[in-house]
Amino acid sequence: TPGSLFSVHSSGNTYLGGNLTVSGTANIGGTNFTTANASTTYLTVSDTAWINKLNVTNTTSTSTITGGLTVGNNAALSVDRNAAANSLFIDPSGNVGIGTASPSGVFHVSTNSTADMYFDRYGNAPPNIIFRRANGTSALPTAVGLDNQLFALGGRGYGATGFSAAGRAAIFAAASETWTDAAQGAYLAFNTTQIGAASA
Repeated sequence: TPGSLFSVHSSGNTYLGGNLTVSGTANIGGTNFTTANASTTYLTVSDTAWINKLNVTNTTSTSTITGGLTVGNNAALSVDRNAAANSLFIDPSGNVGIGTASPSGVFHVSTNSTADMYFDRYGNAPPNIIFRRANGTSALPTAVGLDNQLFALGGRGYGATGFSAAGRAAIFAAASETWTDAAQGAYLAFNTTQIGAASA
């Protein structure tokens, strides 16, 4: 433990026991920067004339902010300091988990709560959920073909050891012809599973 307000250890670690005021630019290039009494030490940047962003870079692990976080002039993104673990999680593939650190798809919500999910819309239009399908790629989309599904809503349940691998009851929409800009026939279909079976 250093014996003064400011000291540099032989290991290269720097210790600061008081307040630090920087009127210009401060660069910390070492691997260790430690402030005494860290639980009550803060970093404040108030000169908006020369700084408009804060970059935190860590190439070996995840940087951690233990307090709450608010981003944007209008608090466009706010994280309460008491939010539950994995309230929002983004994995290396870009999959987003709400309540889970192991999202099974692009967007995965997991909860033990009995609360419902709501979609609110105000104004002169109903709330809509729109699914869009194209073949090809996002750069070179191609037309949907006969019997290509346009959307599917399916229910899966938990058996003795895990969730079912596919929907056991579902409603889906599909193209009834290969689509052009003038011909876009479609149909709805329902899938169910017989009692005592494990495939729809």
